[in-house]
Amino acid sequence: MRDLIAHNAKFVIDYGQAFLFLGIVISASILFISCRKKRFFIPKNFLGWVGSLFSILFICFAILGIIGLSHEKKTTGRVLEKFESMLNKEAPYLSFHTVDDDQHQTLEDYRGNVIVLNFWATWCAPCIKEMPELERLQNDFRDKGLVVIALSDESREKLLKFSSNQKYDFTTVYNRQIEWIEISMGTARPLNLIIDRDGIIKGYFTGAREYDFFEKQIRELL
Repeated sequence: MRDLIAHNAKFVIDYGQAFLFLGIVISASILFISCRKKRFFIPKNFLGWVGSLFSILFICFAILGIIGLSHEKKTTGRVLEKFESMLNKEAPYLSFHTVDDDQHQTLEDYRGNVIVLNFWATWCAPCIKEMPELERLQNDFRDKGLVVIALSDESREKLLKFSSNQKYDFTTVYNRQIEWIEISMGTARPLNLIIDRDGIIKGYFTGAREYDFFEKQIRELL
């Protein structure tokens, strides 16, 4: 369920509140029908109790979901709108430092390669889950001009501590303030950009993905 929501983050942000509100209306209607002819609106039988309890719990969780999505619209929603506006356009200037040796680089330095630009964080469990898939992708297609760049907005010290326990073959970099976004990436991760050899952003994808998905996205660009 978590991956399903993450893979469809834009749809959830745009329409999630409307579906939850509809669910509240339906649940409230079921609750009313179940109890309207009962004294003190108390269900009479077991099925009535189960249906009423389910409806009440759903209404409570839906209200919390609507409140949560209101916050996500201000953060994740803005991030996704930014990436949506960059599709099929040249990737804007982006600078970062490598985690291993703190060397300053830019995205332009990798022009001529197909790039998978991965936005991640050490606290993001789906990000960590995705990394072996990205490593396999890098190893299989390195000779064909693929570069996987994992970009975090965390400190170099924190990233070095993480990499001391788990080393990956792709390029890991950091930038405390990602110029494109203008606001914090927040929970909008993992998020992957596919950039072709000419520096054009061909797609962006939310949520942790598997090797086969990435292979399908990059193969025609190599």
